[in-house]
Amino acid sequence: FNAAKHFQFDNEYGLNIGVFAGYASTDVNLGAFRGFDAIGEGTNKAGLFGGYALFRKDYNYALVSASGFIGGSDVTNGVLGTTGSYDTKGYAVTASVGHIFKLGERTRFDLRGGLLGVSFRGDPYKDSGGNEFGKSKLSFGAIKLEPGIYGDYTLSNGMVISPYARGELQQ
Repeated sequence: FNAAKHFQFDNEYGLNIGVFAGYASTDVNLGAFRGFDAIGEGTNKAGLFGGYALFRKDYNYALVSASGFIGGSDVTNGVLGTTGSYDTKGYAVTASVGHIFKLGERTRFDLRGGLLGVSFRGDPYKDSGGNEFGKSKLSFGAIKLEPGIYGDYTLSNGMVISPYARGELQQ
């Protein structure tokens, strides 16, 4: 959504606001190790949703986004011969500022840095053997630096495509 154009301040600033959604699936299998045939496996299926806002003036910009995750995990313990299921949820929030440097007529260097915060939780559960597992939690914050390079190419129909390559360093 081009909010700057809608509210008629796009001559000086840019403001884009948007939402997104998706689905992720993970399947992890731990094979034989130190005398055990199969340690176990786990699958996770999760939906994700979120929103973002991008504010820009000239070649400077600020970007904020937030996303949430809701899913479920199934685990198999090959050592104990048990199975279990539990729900998962989490969120991620990021804020970045950046500047775009013009390298050529079409080529740009985009230098961005910011902060990231993440938190994921797994509910407690009891497996098929009666073993109780407490809730799990993973949380972290990071400072990030994300240099990138891209080019703007106008197609014959007037649309612009921008192939992009970006690296990311987090601490």
